[in-house]
Amino acid sequence: MVSWDHIEFSDRAGRDMRAMDQAKGGLDLFALSAAELNILVVGDLIFDEYRYCSPVGTTTKAPAISAIERGAETMLGGAAAVARHCANFGSNVDLLTRLSHVDLPDFYRLLSEDRAGGKVNPIIEECDTSPRKVRYISAGYPNTLNKQSDSVGKGGLGQKLFEVAYLPIASNDEAGRERRTIDLEVYDLVIVMDFGHGFMTKSYWNEIRERSKFVALNVQTNSTNYGFNLVTKYTGADLVCLDELEARLACTNRDCGFDELLTALRRVVVADHICVTRGSEGLVLVDEFNKTIEFPAIADRVIDPVGAGDAVLAFLSMGVVCGLPMPVTGKIGAAAGAAACQIVGNRDSISRQELESFLLDR
Repeated sequence: MVSWDHIEFSDRAGRDMRAMDQAKGGLDLFALSAAELNILVVGDLIFDEYRYCSPVGTTTKAPAISAIERGAETMLGGAAAVARHCANFGSNVDLLTRLSHVDLPDFYRLLSEDRAGGKVNPIIEECDTSPRKVRYISAGYPNTLNKQSDSVGKGGLGQKLFEVAYLPIASNDEAGRERRTIDLEVYDLVIVMDFGHGFMTKSYWNEIRERSKFVALNVQTNSTNYGFNLVTKYTGADLVCLDELEARLACTNRDCGFDELLTALRRVVVADHICVTRGSEGLVLVDEFNKTIEFPAIADRVIDPVGAGDAVLAFLSMGVVCGLPMPVTGKIGAAAGAAACQIVGNRDSISRQELESFLLDR
């Protein structure tokens, strides 16, 4: 690491140089430590499909939006997005998920196209329908003066119009389900992603918790499970990562101050470490000693927030399991969230170069 102590700078320049030096050293330590990890990611893979279209008004016979399709792309989201982030740093990353057999060719093709190049080893259970979320996005609206509406492909995303979800038949029990036998004890880190689409069950969680060295957990609230998929159904995680809405739903309190929310969350969530992401307000970490550390948001623009929380969890969990100091781990998690906000959906995973740019340039 470079030492700046023998060079005279202005007070501000000196602080900036030392901050850059510390950030670079923290990232080096993170990359070196994570490279030794054997990681398993468990949860629903989601095909994120973006269909770009140009709205031209409403139909003549109904108050429905009429649009011309301009293009489409499909990305690997859900648990697969977390696995792809981890694969750029961990020594081995396995993904336990479920897919319909008809989607296997698309899955392997998309997995091979990640520009960051990390290798994910899939372990597949079969289901009737692969989770797929189709988002229709305005890629240019010719009858408006909104210059941002034609931003797809120019660093922007356009406006999301609506979403259609295709989900497997949900089941909350293990009856009739063939689970792949996994040697959980060999993994340094198990990351569980529960999107509320039926893959995770309480009994399977209990097995994972009892046999794993370290478990990180996210239980997501989305439009298809709102209010019915709460983190309180699980106990004993080593790290829980939620957004503020998920935390408020778990505590059944939408109006209290944030400090009061953290206190309530500590009562209802049984976990050693808790992270709450707050969008433009950054993120807050609470460690096993109940010490709270706040990290400001560092994204200077947001192209698409989809996948940002998943990126935060991926990098936080690697940092915590490696025993890195909380200030280092939290800053890397915040940088990962900021980097994810500048990627359309889950089009790409986050590389070391992208992390470094957010840690050193901001």
